[in-house]
Amino acid sequence: MDQRSENQEHWQASVERFVGEHLPAGSGRVLEVGCGRGELALALARAGHRVLAVDPEAPDGPIFQRTPIEDLRDRGPFEAVIACLSLHHVDDPGAVLDQCLRLLTPGGRMIVVEFARERLDEPTVDWYLAHLDGDGDGEGEGEPGWLERDHQEWVQADTTGEPAGFVGWYQRRSERDGLHEGAAVLRALRRRFAQQSLTWGPYLYVDLNVSEADEAASIASGAVQATSFRFVGKREQPRP
Repeated sequence: MDQRSENQEHWQASVERFVGEHLPAGSGRVLEVGCGRGELALALARAGHRVLAVDPEAPDGPIFQRTPIEDLRDRGPFEAVIACLSLHHVDDPGAVLDQCLRLLTPGGRMIVVEFARERLDEPTVDWYLAHLDGDGDGEGEGEPGWLERDHQEWVQADTTGEPAGFVGWYQRRSERDGLHEGAAVLRALRRRFAQQSLTWGPYLYVDLNVSEADEAASIASGAVQATSFRFVGKREQPRP
């Protein structure tokens, strides 16, 4: 198995472990918001959790509903709501989190894994580009990752009048596409949930030929930004 495939499996396993560690004990219901292809929901179901996973493009299966959370008819309650790399994509994170708040039982947990696009500064992007090929031979394996594809698009575009380079182009395009900053998502979470834990860490390594430990070391040295955070919060107030 090549390094990138290993990294992708490692990331998935680490997310499953993080979520599993923070799910409340017992047999309460669990909701995943923006489940994508459903890997996390299926893993939680295999572990014995009572899972409902929603996404407009959810796969087929008894635990899935092909709908945005705003249109979900199930009124809960749920012991935990999970959102993995989905909140920065939704139209209105506040409205989605209000719905999560309504669906959670008192004391229920909001468990979030997110990406902070605003932390992609020039040193971080330079580090990423320098590590597209881990052995330096210029021949990476597999399909390019999302950031590599974005960089290729920028290189091929007419960048006249773009003095801020790729970083400025990427941030402006992300804003036009409605991708929310991680800081905005985090503020919305903290307004609604009592924070139990918050950790920042590596994310870019998933599409590279270097390990999570390599990226973590670069973050620790201050060479690059941590672009991923993991948040756990509790619903304390009565359900609206």
